[in-house]
Amino acid sequence: MFNFKTIGKIITETITETISYGGLLSAFALLSRIPLPPFTYTANCVWAYPLVGVLLGTCYSLVFAIGTWLGASPPMAVAIVVVSMLLLTGALHLDGLADTADGLWGGDTAQQRLHIMDDSHLGTYGTGALVIGILLYYVGLFELAPTGQLLDSLIAISILSRTGMGIVQCTTPYAKTDGTLATAGDLSERQKQHNAYGAIVIGAVLSTLFIGGVDSLFLIICGAGIIYVIRKIFVEKIGGITGDGLGATQVILDIALLITYSIIV
Repeated sequence: MFNFKTIGKIITETITETISYGGLLSAFALLSRIPLPPFTYTANCVWAYPLVGVLLGTCYSLVFAIGTWLGASPPMAVAIVVVSMLLLTGALHLDGLADTADGLWGGDTAQQRLHIMDDSHLGTYGTGALVIGILLYYVGLFELAPTGQLLDSLIAISILSRTGMGIVQCTTPYAKTDGTLATAGDLSERQKQHNAYGAIVIGAVLSTLFIGGVDSLFLIICGAGIIYVIRKIFVEKIGGITGDGLGATQVILDIALLITYSIIV
């Protein structure tokens, strides 16, 4: 039975203790290369990850719409969207995917895997992950283009993939105590809880606005399954999550939800 008093308390605490203008700008600084006004960084920004997805997804949709309006063929317009993804994010998440692939499958122990993930050199697994990742991005977008659902779904999936990344960050132990995530994402357990609640509510509401409740719920369920598997792999392989792992999580969710949605629409 729902305890509405407890739920109301959680909502109030999340709004008053977590949501802030500085947190919003901090989320954009972490997840994009969009120019920002001066601000004071705060790690209390995971709640705003879905809002970054709104803006980035909108930018991708505009790129596709303008490209086709100017006469670009669907394959060319989709290719331009993929390039815009790389530019607007600084390829940050794909870099995390490559480092994660090299580390998780290139080492025999957790320590070796973390050491490889810290290495800036690109290995065989990382190269393969990049090629496959970009190819699957293209395929997913290309399959959605003729359905007329690409613009709204791009925004919704950008929201959900970053929501999922935030959930993984707030619910998974950090694998390193000296990494970027442990410093830039240093949150207390209470803050993690509130940020996760905020991201889930914002992500679910916004994705529903763009693709409807049924489709949004289906993708959320699929995303939850993917998150479960991702968390399990990271915990078993390296004892927790890293910044590279979060980047990989976002890319995997993006691609998986794009392809899933292209199948069901």
